[in-house]
Amino acid sequence: MEQYNIFYDKLIFTDTHDKHEKSEVCIENNVDLMIEDSVRISLDLIDNGIKVYTMNTRYNQREQNLERVSKWEEIYEKISKLSKKEENKKVNIILDTDIYNECDDQFDLSYLLKSQDKFNIEAITIAPYHHDNNISIEEGTDKSYNEIIKICSWLNFDWTHKIFKGSTDYMINDYNEENDAVNKIAEIANKNDKTYILAIGAITNVAVAIRKHPEIIDKIEVIWLGGNSFLNNHNKEFNFNQDVQAVKTVFESKVKLTIIPCKNVASNLRTSIYELEHFIKGKNELCDYLCQRFYNDGVHGIQERRVIWDISVIAYMINKEWFETEEVSCPDINNDTSYKLTENNHKITVVSYLNVDKIYRDLFNRLGDNYNG
Repeated sequence: MEQYNIFYDKLIFTDTHDKHEKSEVCIENNVDLMIEDSVRISLDLIDNGIKVYTMNTRYNQREQNLERVSKWEEIYEKISKLSKKEENKKVNIILDTDIYNECDDQFDLSYLLKSQDKFNIEAITIAPYHHDNNISIEEGTDKSYNEIIKICSWLNFDWTHKIFKGSTDYMINDYNEENDAVNKIAEIANKNDKTYILAIGAITNVAVAIRKHPEIIDKIEVIWLGGNSFLNNHNKEFNFNQDVQAVKTVFESKVKLTIIPCKNVASNLRTSIYELEHFIKGKNELCDYLCQRFYNDGVHGIQERRVIWDISVIAYMINKEWFETEEVSCPDINNDTSYKLTENNHKITVVSYLNVDKIYRDLFNRLGDNYNG
């Protein structure tokens, strides 16, 4: 490779007799495309969501359903065309966050900003939150606004005309006003063919936008971290319980919806300050700040271990292979916040499992600038 000036980032050897080892290495190193001559390894790579060009050889002709290549000039031409297509495949994203609420939102926004190879970030809207600590929703919104600017500045993301303050009360309290966030959600949805709204707080902004601008329902897809899994008999969870009426509004709207439940699903995303310090501390100023916020987020006090819930929505959009989902009839919501299972309602998607190791590996690689995607 040195003799012919072939540049490379890393050289990895795998066991040729283990058909799955290359797939594992590709997933671990965020490899999107492989050039392979083994049929069984090609098929395993494809099964794991990795694109494969299979080299034509005398010994691999038995499998016909593969994208085959015969020479390196052909591979170069295909990759060049693929790169142009990939540039236009970024998905439009609105992040709806109560970022100053606790430390996991800071990780989520940082993860999103470090994944701009995947996403076109249209807006960051601020969701309402309230704790019994004498801070009003308006004060929390201002703190969230400043927190977003801080993280965007660290990551050199131009936040001009990107951050929008949202609802100052909840639909459950009869709040139904348009605001900057609601107006921006509608504007972005109407201009794009498809926009994903990643909601990691009370879903009030999204619910008000749908109620005020029902024409956007067919142009958006909502990924929401909220409620608990069907294994629980209640949804007394922070995002859900703050605004049950907003949840009902989104559920009943028939918008395309994916739910990542908190307890029993996202609750598995537990890590420790020791793990964080090992993988990201000292990498940059942002990483040091995230470690500091993790250890003492100002809301729950000092903790050596905790769940970073919110990264689940970003990871889901990066690689759905890390998640198991099921399509179910949209449940009704009982007065005690529990789900009433149904059979004939419109379908929603519910995440039932997530791969903690793969999500954290990707997060640490991106935050620590070790991502080679």
